[in-house]
Amino acid sequence: MDLRNKVLLFILLKGHIAVIVAASIKISDNPNADMALAIAMVIKFSAILGLVTYNFSKIKMLFKGKNI
Repeated sequence: MDLRNKVLLFILLKGHIAVIVAASIKISDNPNADMALAIAMVIKFSAILGLVTYNFSKIKMLFKGKNI
């Protein structure tokens, strides 16, 4: 696993932690919790998108020869 994959996985982990923290803030009725939750979801989505685009050739090779 190269450095870019490790960084993207680290960002994904931080995104999951941010969602948990933002959800707990939202439970306590903080008015800014919606913004924090949206930012956490954007971080998760961008990390997943980065992992998929960076490893697209490996993903494509997994499904090569299979009819999906």
